[in-house]
Amino acid sequence: MLVGRIVGTLTCSERADGFGGQALMQVELVGRSGEPGETIVACNATTAGEGEYVVVASGHAARLALGAPEAPVEAAIVAILDGGRDALRTTT
Repeated sequence: MLVGRIVGTLTCSERADGFGGQALMQVELVGRSGEPGETIVACNATTAGEGEYVVVASGHAARLALGAPEAPVEAAIVAILDGGRDALRTTT
């Protein structure tokens, strides 16, 4: 699983069969200390919105989270991190 911050919403006028009605979100992946990484597109299986830190499942796990194991999906937002960026802090 990956952690990221939602940086935008995508709008589609047409979708492939089996894709579902979930919103498509732009998610900027973040590292353990919060440094920004690449941006991906993920289906939103939660109520998360722009600016929130989220957990993203990928591959088969993403499709299962959406309840659509055959859908053409590679990433799905499956949780909202409580505490936002502060949730990324780790203790030793």
